[in-house]
Amino acid sequence: MVWYYVKNGARQGPVEEIELNSLVAQGVVRPDTLVWSEGMADWKPYSTIAPARVAAAPAAPDPIQPGGDISSAVQLQPDPVPEPIAQAVTAPVMAAAAAASAGAQAHFCTQCGRQYPSEELVRFGSVAVCANCKDIYAQRLRETGQVAGTRVYGGFWIRFLAVIIDGIIIGIVNFALSSGLNLRVTNPNPANIGLLLSMMGVGFTLSILLNMLYEAFFLVQYGATPGKMVLRLKVITPEGGGLTWGRAIGRHFAKYLSAITLMIGYIMAGFDSEKRALHDYIAGTRVIRLA
Repeated sequence: MVWYYVKNGARQGPVEEIELNSLVAQGVVRPDTLVWSEGMADWKPYSTIAPARVAAAPAAPDPIQPGGDISSAVQLQPDPVPEPIAQAVTAPVMAAAAAASAGAQAHFCTQCGRQYPSEELVRFGSVAVCANCKDIYAQRLRETGQVAGTRVYGGFWIRFLAVIIDGIIIGIVNFALSSGLNLRVTNPNPANIGLLLSMMGVGFTLSILLNMLYEAFFLVQYGATPGKMVLRLKVITPEGGGLTWGRAIGRHFAKYLSAITLMIGYIMAGFDSEKRALHDYIAGTRVIRLA
């Protein structure tokens, strides 16, 4: 099973079951640390899920019976757990059991993992957030419409459709611009080959700049190009924030690498766990679907 946990207000992971046990033993994951795994409705303090994890652990094999197969019993016998690690793992469980028996009701901020009285937490639906994390959480909702652990990434085909929509828009703008600047040559004169090549060069350069500015402007200002807006897609950083001009421009030119690799850079989005194309890897971005 894969787990995520909150540290300093940020999501950490994924980590495997054995890694989570090690983090508990090191004190990185505490009883009040928020954890989440696939199948859980919301983030929960580790102390509330620790007893269930212990109960789900496989039972030790029966002692060797007279006349039994000693070799099979030896193979099934688990390795002994060092005493310090065993104490560190079981301590949160014992603390949770003591709190439950005393009738204590813990209330935790789902962002920073700290415990607060119930009246000091702000509710966003089923999510409880402390006053210190409220503004950050609200900003994240405004920017992405998602919260950590619940992102839905845009797949290959929906992104392909968004590219087609953007291509139609930018093609119309390019045509209008080149016509307005008289850069389109309908009846070229071989005698003016120098002028013809110059006009083609200017048109090509303007087209590149226009494409770059079109994408960068919309990604920085709105987090999505018009094609992505129509399909409810948004481009964000791994932390859920918006793009800077530098990252947006870099992502645009990284698309050329996705294209010259026989489009394999684009096709990668269909197989990556977070639906990242090559230019998303290079720019450190994610494309998510808004709720």
